[in-house]
Amino acid sequence: MIKNLIFDLDDTLYPEKDYNISGFKAVSEYLELTYHTNGMFEKFLALYFNGQRHNIFNCALKDVNLSITSVIIDELVSCYRNHQPEIFLTDEIESELIYYRDCGYKLGLITDGYSVVQHKKIEALNLEKYFNHIVVTDDYGRECWKPSLFPFELIMRKMDDENFENYVYVGDNCNKDFKAPNILKWKTIQSRHFRGFYSEENNCDKLFKAKYVVDKLLEIRNYI
Repeated sequence: MIKNLIFDLDDTLYPEKDYNISGFKAVSEYLELTYHTNGMFEKFLALYFNGQRHNIFNCALKDVNLSITSVIIDELVSCYRNHQPEIFLTDEIESELIYYRDCGYKLGLITDGYSVVQHKKIEALNLEKYFNHIVVTDDYGRECWKPSLFPFELIMRKMDDENFENYVYVGDNCNKDFKAPNILKWKTIQSRHFRGFYSEENNCDKLFKAKYVVDKLLEIRNYI
């Protein structure tokens, strides 16, 4: 009997691109204020929406009259990671969380990413009011990021429920989200609600794939 619903965060409960855009905005404002640049936000967005996922700051600054040093790049990365994100739960996602909470399910969250970044996201989305327990894997070390078993076993202890039949895990990324809960014999569901960067990945080994796939978060009601 399902009692505990455990969720991923990025591209499962909100669209991660919103965080990226928020970060690019903060960095562009920092550059304008500190180094008197112009048009950096548009440059960041152009690179991002053309598929660039690494070294965006270096690439965007190539055509700017500014000496690119490791110090400047470190400043921009710090600004990006430490900014207060402008992100929100959609009404649909918020309604689902309220529905499950009011139905008596215990809700948990397991999220990867740099600790300061993920905690700021959690704060911005006001998630603590919905979840019984939240695990930011980076709080315990990089080796505890998914697909490590550690955060899943930890949240079972926090939930005070060691029965695998009582758990559902909902995530989006079959490269890392589902291996550990599959090993633990949880029910696993891939949500493609936000059509995130990894939501259409179909070349994963069977162990990495979710048992079920849904296009909307409300569809997980069919599996619990």
